[in-house]
Formats: sequence, C-alpha cells, structure tokens
Amino acid sequence: AKKDFLANDFELYAKKYINHYRAVKFDRDSSGQSTERLHDYLWSFPERTPFILQWRRTGQYGHIAVMERIGEHLVIYQASMNKHTARKDQTTPQILLTGYNRRTLTVYSEMNP
Repeated sequence: AKKDFLANDFELYAKKYINHYRAVKFDRDSSGQSTERLHDYLWSFPERTPFILQWRRTGQYGHIAVMERIGEHLVIYQASMNKHTARKDQTTPQILLTGYNRRTLTVYSEMNP
C-alpha cells in the first residue's frame, strides 16, 4: 500500500495494513546467544523466504530492510535516507545485531497482505 510511515513506527503500519504476520525481537547481547538464536530462526524457514527487518532507534530515524536467505547466504536489500538507489549486500546474523546503532532487531515473517 502507498501509505506513509516512519521506520520507527513500522509495527503500527503492520498492524493496520498486514492481515497476518509474525514479529520476533532479537536484542544485541555480549554472549552471542541472540546471534545464535537469530541464525537458528532465519534458517528455520525455507530458502528465499522474505523477511522485513526493523531497527528502532530512539531519537533518530529507524531503519527497514528486506532480506532473504539464498543457500547459506543472507541477502539484504536496503536504502538509506536521502539516497535514491537501493543496494543489495550480503550480511550475517552477527552484523544484523551488532552494526552501528542496532540494539534491537524485529524480524517480520509469515506475512499475508
């Protein structure tokens, strides 16, 4: 749908415009348990399952990305504020949780519009 929303408020958009979805939160931790749990969660879905990723950032714009697993690789599609070209990169569960300003990640899956 062509509705405006901020990345920090994506859960409000999802509640209003997506009939069914599953949202699971992963917090950064120093022990690596969240990274392992995120890996296991992502690999529990069939290859090429689409995920929407949301990072909330207090006092700043959040971030939204789309991701899928292809074989043993995670491919993330994302764009940055004020940049008109999206990019495609490989990532890892560790990067998803430990990148700059990434404290809590919400992974949206099993979506039905």
